[in-house]
Amino acid sequence: MDLSNLITKVYAAADNTVVPLVPSVGSAVNSSAGLEGYLKNIFPLLIQLGVAIAILSMTYWGLRIIISNVPGFQAEGKERMMAALLGLGILLIAYLILNTINPQILKMTISSLGGN
Repeated sequence: MDLSNLITKVYAAADNTVVPLVPSVGSAVNSSAGLEGYLKNIFPLLIQLGVAIAILSMTYWGLRIIISNVPGFQAEGKERMMAALLGLGILLIAYLILNTINPQILKMTISSLGGN
């Protein structure tokens, strides 16, 4: 019995399931159909999109700060990175406020939107 065979058996026997902390983009598509499924997953999807845009923006402007020798570009990069951090903070605060006021706001259903 060689080492690669042993590693393969150990890896195959291990439980390799990953539990996401935040619902993924694919869960918005595969969940319950109709308007209720769309509304239930739109807010987490928008939060994920905002975080992804902020991270990409910070990466781009961070690289621009590192690569550029022009002080004007470095100052602009720092301003843009601070704006991306501010945007992330606003997203977090909006989520926390809505969750504190009423957690059912984030779990919208058709019955909670209608009056009766």
